[in-house]
Amino acid sequence: MGFRLEKTRNDTLEAVYHERFSWTERNVDPFGREFAFERVEYKSLRFILARNYPELELIDAPRGLTSFFNRLAEMTDFGAAIEPLSVNVLDWAASIQKSRAMKFRVAGITVSNLNVDEGVTGRLTVASREKDVQAALSRLLARRTYSVQNLQIVLGIGSKAHSLALTADGGVRSDKELDLDVLKEIRDALPKPR
Repeated sequence: MGFRLEKTRNDTLEAVYHERFSWTERNVDPFGREFAFERVEYKSLRFILARNYPELELIDAPRGLTSFFNRLAEMTDFGAAIEPLSVNVLDWAASIQKSRAMKFRVAGITVSNLNVDEGVTGRLTVASREKDVQAALSRLLARRTYSVQNLQIVLGIGSKAHSLALTADGGVRSDKELDLDVLKEIRDALPKPR
């Protein structure tokens, strides 16, 4: 396992963390003979370290990041402290909307911790293929407490439409390859912690 440096700038570093897994797989053929196969697999994680917010950005992160964080702690002589990001996705979407010249709509919202009754909470997703759902959700959830977990936004119209899912932990998922300029706008629009 280890790090591979890809790009460095004055205030950022882009790298990949690779972790190797190997195991022996054993099979028995129909005649009772046992065969052993050595299997090797690599898990890779692209990331960006920066001096400014957000200081650590994980790109296409796989499951099981413990070894990455342990190795990062070792590399910094255990001086690094990692805190999960918590983002108000509605503010984030509003910032993206301000920075974009193209058509923008909120196509879906998922809320959790929805206060249904005393001692009863729920999770709800509201979505539409044609309309912005923010006003409908506000009317539906009037006078209830909840927290927004995911927000699906659509940039552009028709065949040029681009769907993005924003999550409360600062994650972005896209249905298409993100243009670097769009990715920069999304990153720059990320609300700073208070």
